Parts: sequence; C-alpha cells; structure tokens
Amino acid sequence: MRLRATQKIAIGFVALTAVVVFGYKFVTDRMVLTQRFPNLAPGKATLLGIDPGAGFRIVVANRIAGLVQGEGSEYGKEGGDESGETVEQAKRKQLSTRDLIAILQGDEKPLGRFVMFLNDIRRNDRDWPTVQVYWTAEELRKALDGDQALRTKLERDLNVGLDGRPLPEIRLSSIENGIVVRLPVKVRVRVADQERVLTGIVEQPYRPRFCVQLTDRLYKDKFDVTQAAIQGTYLQLMRELEQGSGQREDVGKSIERLIDPKRLEQMAEAPSKVLSSVEVVVNDSLMESASYSKFVAGNGKELFTISIQLNDEGRRRLWKYSKLHRGTQLLFVVNGTAIAAPWIRQEIPGSEVTISNLTDEELVQEAVDTINKGKGR
Repeated sequence: MRLRATQKIAIGFVALTAVVVFGYKFVTDRMVLTQRFPNLAPGKATLLGIDPGAGFRIVVANRIAGLVQGEGSEYGKEGGDESGETVEQAKRKQLSTRDLIAILQGDEKPLGRFVMFLNDIRRNDRDWPTVQVYWTAEELRKALDGDQALRTKLERDLNVGLDGRPLPEIRLSSIENGIVVRLPVKVRVRVADQERVLTGIVEQPYRPRFCVQLTDRLYKDKFDVTQAAIQGTYLQLMRELEQGSGQREDVGKSIERLIDPKRLEQMAEAPSKVLSSVEVVVNDSLMESASYSKFVAGNGKELFTISIQLNDEGRRRLWKYSKLHRGTQLLFVVNGTAIAAPWIRQEIPGSEVTISNLTDEELVQEAVDTINKGKGR
C-alpha cells in the first residue's frame, strides 16, 4: 500500500519525536547516573534514603516520622502503618533516629543502645534488674580463668557457684537482680567517606536458672513474702538439685556463651546491615536556604510546606537518587528528629525541594531556622 505524503510526514514526525525523547532520556541518564559523589555524614538537617531491604519501614505517627522494624514488603505503603499493631508494639519496634544520625556522624555513645535494640534487649523489660551490679566481659573472663578474688565476688553477686550449686547463705538482692554484663560489640560504620570500627557497649542482664526458678516460685500470685518462705523455698530447691529432680545449670558455661567473641560478632550483624542501608542524600552543607508557607485545608486544619533551595551539588545528588529510587520515601531529619517522610514520585532535577502537608509549625520553624542559621541568615 502506498502512503500519501501527509501520512509520511506524520509518521516521520512521530519517529523524530520518539528519537528526541529517548535521545534526551539517554543523554540525561548517562549524564546524571555516571556522576560519582563522595559519601556524606548527616548534618543538622539531612535527607536520608533508606534501603527497604534492611527490614524497616517508614511510618508517620503523631506528627513524627520514624523507622519501624517490619518486613521489607511493608515499606513505603502510603497512608501510614497498616500492620494492625498497637501503639506500644510499634514503639517497641521503632528505631531511634537520633541514635542513627549520631552513629553515622561517628559517635560511639549511642551505639550500645542501637545494638541492644536490634538484638531485642530492652531496658524496660520485666527481666531488667532494679539494682544493677555491673561486670565487664573482661572481668568475667578473668573470673572464669582462675582469678580467685573475682570468682568469689562473682559467685556472691549471683548467689550461685560457677558449678551451679547455690551458696549456703541467702542474699535476696543477688538472687533477684543477678548481674548486668557489659559487652563490647564492634561495628563497621561508614562515617562520611571513611570506614571506621566503632565499639558499642551492650548491657545484658544475667541471672542463674536457680535464682529465676526461686523468684518464680516465691512471687507467683504474691507481692510480699516472709523470710521463712524465702528460706523454705530456697532449701527445697537445693534438695531438688541434690536429689537430681532439678536440672543444675553450668553457670560457668552460661557466662562463657554470653561473652563468646563469636556471639558478639553475631550481635553486630543486624546493626551493620541497617547502617549500611542508609544513604545521606543531602545534608545542610548543600542547602542554601529554606522557607515555609501555611495554608488551611478543607477541614480547617493548618498545614505547612517547607521549600529548600539546594546548591548545584545538592541538586545533582538528589536528581541522581530520585532517578534510581522512584516510588520510595526519604526521611527529612532535623536535629535528630525525623519530621517528614516525603515521597519520590518522579525525578527531581530542580534545585528547589518542597515538603508538603506538615502539621507541626514548631518543627517546621525549627527546620527552616536550622538551615538558614547555618548559612548566616
């Protein structure tokens, strides 16, 4: 079939348009995606990118954004958290953004808390002692290796010998509280463009099995017990161990497992995975200025929009990230608090970033002031 001239022109125009469009995309992709930038440390104001494969999802609740433990498939659901969890359950799984930022800046102090959180060790748990008697892993190692003074002190603090036999005397505080072990966990952290090994001190309580069984029997359905009841139950449990009806714990081996270097390496795995999944896309060193505006929604509620002007490097960094991570969220963190979780719905090639639908004017004002003060405004 022969084509008329007008049809040829139309087809030629469509083909030319396609070539121009795809050619432009090819050129911009090549130009943007081949750029290499040094890693950044978080600043006072930071846009963070989070790899959903790390096992966390972004949730916005009570005007604050945050990272909550959950399956990767739950990451990025618009409309908030649909997991059906209670507020307490969600809080228990929420990672401290302040600690995350500080660690990425090279601060070791919050690393212990961070490691504890990711290994499900909680200070507010029922098993946490009301009186803390601290032992370092090094001191425990010496006690196990034959330091008699340390061994004697350790057995008194546990009220049980290292062989699992309860001591003849009863120290109720030792029985109820046991010891808290300070464990040094080393984690590799990329601080800006430098890989460093930071040490977090993890605190983990330990009580021998005998003491746990004793308090379980003593306080079952009771809030107050007599001295006679304590002595009677103590002697009864001792007899059960001697007669073989109770299983005696090898306390020395339990402590060995607790301070085993391989175990400490395993405790570092989850923190390393999470920290390596975080990318500082832009920090306040690449932000030139900020402002905000206010409008009233249909329901009468005040909402706020922050506008941030980036310098050229910040613009190019965000453009590249937005090309590679369309359909995900960023965390906007100011002074350790994640105040927003903006979506990347399309490429962001411009120098202006707008973050909309914020509800807390104080946090918005703090963000604007933080960015502008850093520039002498």
